[in-house]
Amino acid sequence: METELGASCTKDPVMSPNQTIIEHYADYYGSPELAQWRELGARDKSSNIETAWLAIQANARPTIADIGCGDGAVIQALLSSGFGASATGYEVSPSGVACANERTYNGAVQFEVFDGQIIPASDKSFDLEPVINFIPLK
Repeated sequence: METELGASCTKDPVMSPNQTIIEHYADYYGSPELAQWRELGARDKSSNIETAWLAIQANARPTIADIGCGDGAVIQALLSSGFGASATGYEVSPSGVACANERTYNGAVQFEVFDGQIIPASDKSFDLEPVINFIPLK
């Protein structure tokens, strides 16, 4: 069963809000300056994710899905600290997935471009799906 995001948004016959987001982020990633900024932010985000997870679970090696993974900075930070058994990143931006695939990881990873609505994975495929950033479609 696929999980759908933003199911309640209305569809615009010209351009949906989702299509606008996809087009905005298509070539967003690749700047070294922005990559450094995202790496700095990923340190705090990954630390917060680990702290929250360990407060409710004893398993420090969850399988992770990062929805809206950008350039993979958060996944890299999580796996570098030994947290997580594996990770899958889903991103609307082909440039984000390309940058994510260029990083080095301490664990099994894969990245996929997705439509921003339907995550191409079955329910309960992952132990942890942190939602770090979201854009309301209403």
